[in-house]
Amino acid sequence: NYGLHLLCAAFLCSTCKMISWLLRYLITAPKILRLDATERVVVQLFGYEESVTFTVSLKSYPDKRETYSTQSVTLTAENRHQDAVTLRLLPESFPKEARHVFLEAHSRDFTKDEKLGVTRENGFMFIQTDKPLYNPEQTVDIVQMRDVSGILSMPAPFKIPLKPKFGVWRIEATYTDDFSTRASAEFEVKEYVLPSISVLIQPELNYISAANFESFKLTVTARYNHGSPVSAANVFLRYGYIDGPNTILLPFTFRALLNSILNSAQPCLLLVCFSLGGISQEAELASVKFLQSPFTLSLIATPPFIKPGLPYFLKVLVTDPLGKPVGGVAVKVRVLMTKNDGEEGLLKNSGRQEGHGQTRNKDGTTNFVYNIPSDCKSAVFTLETADQNLPPNNQAVLRHETVAYHSINKRYLYIDWASHYQELTVGDWASINIYFQHYSNIPLESFSYQVISKGKIVKFDTVPRHTGTTFQPINFKVMSDMVPSARLLVYYIMTGETTAELVADSVWMGVKDKCINDLQVKLSAPLREYSPQDNLDLQVEARFNSLVALSSVDTAVYNLRAPSKDPLATVRFSSSCPTHCRSFKRGPGEVRGYLFTCSFSLLPVKSYKEEKRKCCMLGMTSSPFLDTCKSRADRLRNKYNEQTCKEIFIDCCEFRIKLQRTQANDQILALLCNVFLRSGLITLNRKLPDSLTTWEMRAVGMFSDGICVSDPLRVQVTQQVSLDVPLPYSMVRGEHLELLGSVYNQLSKDSWYCVTLAAPKEICLVHGVPVGQDGAQRTPCNKKDLKSTSVSRVSFTLMALEAGSHSLKFTLQSPLGSETVIKTLRVVPEGIKTELNIAGTLDPQAVYGTLRKRLEFKNSAPAKLVPKSNVERVLTISGELFGEVLAFVNDPNGLHQLTGLPRGSAEAEIMSILPVYYVFQFLEQTDRWELLGHDKAKSRMELKQKLREGVTSLMSFKKKNENGYSMWKDREASTWLVNKHVAVDEKSFCNSVFWLTSTCQNRDGSFKELSDYKPVKLMGAGAMVQEQTAFITSFAIIGIKTAMTVPACNLMEFKNALGYAATYLSDNFQSLKSLYVRAVTAYALALVDQGSMPARELYERLQNYAQVKGNPPLIRFWQEEKEPLNPSTPNRISTQSVETTVYVLLTAMLYGDKEYAAPILRWLTQDQRYGGGLHSTQDTILTLEALKEYSQLVQHSKLEMEIRASYRNKGDLDILRLSENHHVSRSIQVEQTDDVILTTGSSTGVSVANLKTVYYSMAESNDNCHFDLTIEIQPAVQDSTDIMFLLPRLIACAKYKPLENEVFMESAHTIMEIHLPTGIQPLQEDLDMMQNSLDSLVSHYEMKGDQVILQLDSIPSAAFLCVGFRIQELFRTGMTSSSLFKVYEYRDPGTHCSKLYYPHVERRFLRLCDGDECQCMAAECSNFKGSMDLTITAQMRLDAACEDKIKYAFKVKIESSSEEGDFVNYVAKIEDIFKKGKLTLCTNSEVTFVKKATCTDVNLQEGNYYLIMGAEGMERLNRTTCYRYKFPLDSQAWVERWPSSDCEDISCSSFLNTLEDFSETFLIMGCP
Repeated sequence: NYGLHLLCAAFLCSTCKMISWLLRYLITAPKILRLDATERVVVQLFGYEESVTFTVSLKSYPDKRETYSTQSVTLTAENRHQDAVTLRLLPESFPKEARHVFLEAHSRDFTKDEKLGVTRENGFMFIQTDKPLYNPEQTVDIVQMRDVSGILSMPAPFKIPLKPKFGVWRIEATYTDDFSTRASAEFEVKEYVLPSISVLIQPELNYISAANFESFKLTVTARYNHGSPVSAANVFLRYGYIDGPNTILLPFTFRALLNSILNSAQPCLLLVCFSLGGISQEAELASVKFLQSPFTLSLIATPPFIKPGLPYFLKVLVTDPLGKPVGGVAVKVRVLMTKNDGEEGLLKNSGRQEGHGQTRNKDGTTNFVYNIPSDCKSAVFTLETADQNLPPNNQAVLRHETVAYHSINKRYLYIDWASHYQELTVGDWASINIYFQHYSNIPLESFSYQVISKGKIVKFDTVPRHTGTTFQPINFKVMSDMVPSARLLVYYIMTGETTAELVADSVWMGVKDKCINDLQVKLSAPLREYSPQDNLDLQVEARFNSLVALSSVDTAVYNLRAPSKDPLATVRFSSSCPTHCRSFKRGPGEVRGYLFTCSFSLLPVKSYKEEKRKCCMLGMTSSPFLDTCKSRADRLRNKYNEQTCKEIFIDCCEFRIKLQRTQANDQILALLCNVFLRSGLITLNRKLPDSLTTWEMRAVGMFSDGICVSDPLRVQVTQQVSLDVPLPYSMVRGEHLELLGSVYNQLSKDSWYCVTLAAPKEICLVHGVPVGQDGAQRTPCNKKDLKSTSVSRVSFTLMALEAGSHSLKFTLQSPLGSETVIKTLRVVPEGIKTELNIAGTLDPQAVYGTLRKRLEFKNSAPAKLVPKSNVERVLTISGELFGEVLAFVNDPNGLHQLTGLPRGSAEAEIMSILPVYYVFQFLEQTDRWELLGHDKAKSRMELKQKLREGVTSLMSFKKKNENGYSMWKDREASTWLVNKHVAVDEKSFCNSVFWLTSTCQNRDGSFKELSDYKPVKLMGAGAMVQEQTAFITSFAIIGIKTAMTVPACNLMEFKNALGYAATYLSDNFQSLKSLYVRAVTAYALALVDQGSMPARELYERLQNYAQVKGNPPLIRFWQEEKEPLNPSTPNRISTQSVETTVYVLLTAMLYGDKEYAAPILRWLTQDQRYGGGLHSTQDTILTLEALKEYSQLVQHSKLEMEIRASYRNKGDLDILRLSENHHVSRSIQVEQTDDVILTTGSSTGVSVANLKTVYYSMAESNDNCHFDLTIEIQPAVQDSTDIMFLLPRLIACAKYKPLENEVFMESAHTIMEIHLPTGIQPLQEDLDMMQNSLDSLVSHYEMKGDQVILQLDSIPSAAFLCVGFRIQELFRTGMTSSSLFKVYEYRDPGTHCSKLYYPHVERRFLRLCDGDECQCMAAECSNFKGSMDLTITAQMRLDAACEDKIKYAFKVKIESSSEEGDFVNYVAKIEDIFKKGKLTLCTNSEVTFVKKATCTDVNLQEGNYYLIMGAEGMERLNRTTCYRYKFPLDSQAWVERWPSSDCEDISCSSFLNTLEDFSETFLIMGCP
C-alpha cells in the first residue's frame, strides 16, 4: 500500500492564482516524482478564450541552474484549455545526493514554480523463493528479480541455520546504485515432514456462542495428496482454546467454562488425529472463535464528512469472525444530528426514526441514504444488527461520527460511490453519479475529473454540466493502467467571482485484471492426471521474446502452511487494498489518501500474570521420567527460579496427580528454470518424481513493461492401485523383522490382489522359495480380496544374513493394476561401530625441524571384531599441515567431520566458522589461493560466502536487545562464548566485545561468567574459585586482544579493560595450580605484553613440566600431574592436554622460539591423533590456529612429493604424487591386515598421512570411563490414567565418576547418545519437553537416524541424573540385538562410557516364525548336535570335513566361556587338528569360538570335548609369532559333542568308536 499512500496522501500540488477576476489556472502534478519514470503534469486554464502556450520544466533545486526535463503545450478551445506534458528525470543527469527539484510553469502571463520531492523508488522488483516452507539447514533458492533495466542475479543461495528462529522470515532487497526500490518475500521456517494425507476441517459456522453451543457441527474431509478421497479411517477429535501463546485442551464436558471463555473472545482450537493403514496425520483448525457476537459491522465507500444539502450514502458490511461477508442479516441505523445552533434531534430515514435494511447474500452489504439538511453541523450514526436469533447483548454495534464540511461560498461536491460500489474490471465502463450543491447566481458550466493510479494521472477530461439536475453521471472505460486501484478526483472552479475556490471530492476504486498492461502468460499441460515418473509436457505461452520463470510446489506443503494469501500476488500488482476496508474521503480542497487498515484485538481474561500461568501449566504436564513435583520445581531456571513460581508449580503438579487418581475411579518438483521465449510458445519436458501427490505450478512472465503470473496449473500424480511398504532406518544382522505395508484401491470396484517380495541371498524370507541360480528368494502370490476404495494390509517376515545395503522388490498384482516398488534395506553388523585414526607427518627437508622420510602404521586385526564383519581401512595423504582442513572446506559436511561431535550449540557453530576463518587468513596472508583451485577469485568468494553463512547461523544464538551470545538458544549469555567470536562481521564483533567489557568485568579487573554453562570441569563444582576467575579472565584477554586487531574495535575503552585484566592476572598468577590454567594465563599475559615478567616466569615454569621424547627432542607435550605420564600411550591423552600444549606452543611462537616449538607441533600433528582424531572442538580450533601461526613463521617449501605406500609383508599399495595444485591425494582402500609403510625420497614440502580404521566391536570398551550408567525400558501400563504410562518409556541415567583425588564434583558439557533398537521411535513431544520446558534437563536434542543425541550442561557425581521419553514400536522384531547407550564429555570424547541394553526380554529371544519356516531364519546359528546321533557314520563326517567350504576341523576342549555384548565366547584348547588349511597354529593352541547369544540351542559346556568344523576364521597376531584365531559358530559350522573315553553306556561307546574311526582315517588318509 505504500505506492497508494504516496499517491493519495499528497498526490496533488495545486497552484491557483488569479490573473484577472475572470482568469485562473490549475497545474496538477505528483508531489513526489520518481526517478527515471515518465510523469504526466496536467495544465488547465479557466476563463481563457484564446490559445496559450505553457512551458513546464524540471529544474535543479535550489539554484535552478540545471534543467533536467522540459516540454511545451498549447491550450486551446478545442482541447477545452486542458492538456498534459510528460517529463522525465534521468538517473545519469540527476545528482545522487539530490532529493528535490523545482517544477516551473511559464507562460506569457506568469512564471510559477513549486518545490517537489524526488524518490528513487521506481520500476518493478519482486523476489520469488523456490518454496514457501523450509526445514532448518535447507537452502533457500532465490529464483530471480526484475527491475526497470532487466534481470538481476542473486548471490549464492541462503542457507537456513541449524537452530533458526521458527516462524515467518522475510527477504528484503533494494538496489545499490540509482534506485531505492524495495521488494520483499516471505517464507516460513519450521521442522516438518510432508504429509501424505490432507485433512480439512470444515465447521458449519466459524464461531461458537451461546446460541449455537449445543448444536455446533463440523465436517472432517480427508484426501490423499494426489486427490483421491480416503474411504475409511479412525478419527479422534479434541477441543480447546488458544490463550495468547498457550493452547489449553478442554475436557469433553466443558459447559461450566463457557461463560468465562465467551467473555474473553478466545480462539477455539479443534484438533483432529486421523489414522489408517499405518499412516497418521494431524490437523487443527484455529479460526473458529468463542464470541459474544458472531458479527462485525464496518463501513465501506462511506465518507467521514457530510455535505450540507447533499445526500449522504452509507454502505454497511456485515462480516463473520473470519472477515467473510454474511448475507441475510438485518441492520438498523439511528442518526443523532446536531444543527449549527446546537439543537439536537433524530435524522429520519424515509419518515421513520430508524433506518432498516438487510444485507445481500452476494456481498454482505446493505445501503442507507440520508438527506443532509443545509444547517447540519454533525451527525452520529449508530448501526446495529437486528438478528432475531441473538439476544440484545449479542448484537454487533458500530458508532460512526461525522462532521459537516464547511465552505465559505457554500459550494459542495459529492461522489456517490457507495450506491454502486464494486470492484471494477479492465474493459468495463464505470458510471458514477456526481452531486452538486452551490449557492451562486453564476451557472456551473463544466467540471473536470482525473483518474490517478500508481502515482500517475492516467486519464483526465472536462465535462459540460447539465442544467436542471442536482446530479450528473460521468462515464469512462476502465483501462489496464488503472490496475490494481485508482482514485477518481472530481473538481471545478467557478469563474466570474473575486474569490477562487477549488471544489473537489475523490473516491478510491479497486480495479482487477490478471496482469497489468494487458500482459498474459499461460501455462498448460495435455493431461490433468499422471502416474509416478511419467513425462510431463508443459506448454508455456507468452509474448514474443519474453522471459518466463516456472515454479512448482507440492501441495502437501499447504497442509503445513496454509496459503493465507497468494505468495505471488505482489508480482501482479505493485499495491492493493482489500475491498472490505473503509475508504474515507474529505471534502473539497482536502483531497488526501489514507492507509487503509482493518484490525481488531482480543483481550483474554487471565487469573494469573503471564509468568505465573506458565509456572502452573508446566506443573500440569506429566514427566516421562517420573520425578517428584518438588525435584522438578527445584530445576526451574531463570526468572522462574523463585519461590512463588515454585510453589505454584508444585500445587499444580500435585493437583494433576490427584486428578489422575480421581479419574482412576517439503518436495519440490525440479521445475525452477528461466525460459527465454522467442517464438511466444515453448514446450518443456520434465519427469515427474516417484510420489503420489498434486503439484501446483505457476509461470511468471517478465516483460519490459511489467510482470504477469499465470493461473495455477494443478497436476495430479495418482495411481488407481498402489503399494507402500515402509522400512526401518536400519536393522541389525540376524534380527527377525516384520514389514507391514498397505495396498490402496481408489477405484469403486472389488477385485483381488497379491503382493510378493523378492530378496537377494543375503536376506532370508519366511515362506520364501528359491528363484534362479544366485540364491535369491521370493514369496508366493497369495490372492486376497481387494474391496473398492479401501486400504488393505500386507506383511512379510525376514532376517538379514549379511551386512550391507540390500534391494527388496515388492510386486503388487491385481486385475485393476500392478506396481513394482524397490526399496533398499540397510543392514549393519552386530556390536558397536568403532573408529580409530593413526596419523603422521612426512618432512623430507626438515621444514619443521626434524627430517622424516618414512612412516609406519601398525595395522592388525582388532581384538574384539564382530565375527563375519568387515574392517574398513582408508589411507589419506594431504600436503601441507593445513591440507586436511583444506580438503574439508569445500565439503558441506566436512567441517563437522573434523571432530564428529554433535551440533546444536553456539560453540559448535562458532567452531564450524573458525576453521574456515583460519584457512581464509592463512591463504590471504600467504597469497596461496591456488591451493583451493585455479580460479583464485572464485575460491576467495566462496570462502567468504561460507563465513557469512556461519555468522548467519551464529546469530540464532544472539540475545535479544543485547550483544551477548548464549550457548543454547534462548538461554543466558555466556562470557566464555563471546571470547570465541571472530571478526567476520566487524560490527557484531565489536559490539560483542563492548558487551563483554561493560557487563562481565569486575572492579578488580577480572571477568565473571554470567551463564550456567560449563565448558570445562574447571568451571564446575569443586574447582578453586581463583582458578576459575583466572581461566575466564585469560579467555577475555585473548578475545579482546583479537578484537583490537580490527581497526573499528581498537578503542581506548578496550585497551583500559585489557590493562585492568592483565594487572589482575599478574597479581594472582603465583597461586595457580592447574597446568592448563597456567598455560592459558601465560599466553594471555604474553599477548598483552611480551616483556611481561609474570608471563615469562609462567612460560619458563611450564617448560619444567614438559613431557619429552627423544634426545634431541622429537616430541614435546604437557599433561596434568594426575594423568598417566606415558607418551607411548597417546590414546589416553585428554583434550585438556592438547589445549595446554597448544597454548604453550602459541606462547613459544610469540617469543619467536621456533626450535622449542617444532617438537610441540610434531606431537600435535601426529601423536595426539591416536585414538580418534582431533579430540574436540576446542583442541581442533586451537591446533588449527597454531598451525596457521607456525606456517607463517617457517619458510615455505614448494610441495612436490612422491610417496610410495606398501604393506610390510604383502606387497605394494600405491604411489601417490602431491603438488601445489594437487595437495590432497585420492583415498586408498587398505584391504590387507598388514602394517602400512609410507616412504618418500628427495621430495620437497610437508605432508600429513592418516589411516582411518572402522569396524564393529563385540563389546563396549570402558577403559577411560568417567560415568556410571544405567538404562532400561519400562513396559507400558495399559490401565493407567497417566498418559505417560500408556506407552513404554526409556529411562537413561548417568552419574559422574571423579578420578581418584579429583576435586571436580560434576562433569562439564556432556553428551548422551542413545541408540534405539530396530523398529523403535521416540515420541518427539517428550524430547521437546525435556529441552524446552522450564525445568528442562536437556539443553539440546537431535534425532539422527536411529540415535537420540542429548546434550546436557553437566552431570553431578552425588546422584544419578535421569532422562526419559516414551517410545513407539513401528516395526515388530525378534531375536533383537543389543543397543548402545554412550556418555562422554563434549570436550573430551575420548573418555567415553558405554553400556549395551536390550529393548524387552521377550523381543531378544522371540522368533517370528514357526517350525519349517525357521529353516533359514536360524542361519546365524551353527549345526549343533547336542545328542549322540548313531546314524552319522565316520564316512559321513569325513565327507563333511572334506567339503571345499570347510576350512578347518578340530577336536577341542572347552576351557571357559564369557558373554560379550550380543555374543558368547568359548575359549578352547586344540586336542587334534584334522584340517587347518592355511592356518598357522602352535602346539596346544588356544582358539576362540564365537556364537550369537540368541542361538540358545548351541550350548557348549566347560571341560567337555567337541568336534568342530567350519569356514575360515579371523586371525590376530599374538605377542609371540603365533596367531590367535576366532571362529564363528554360524550356519556353516558343525558342532558335535565328543564323549570322554570313560563313558560306559553301550550307545556312548559305539558313538565314541565311530568318532575314533573318523579321527584315525582323517589323520592317516586326509581328504581325497
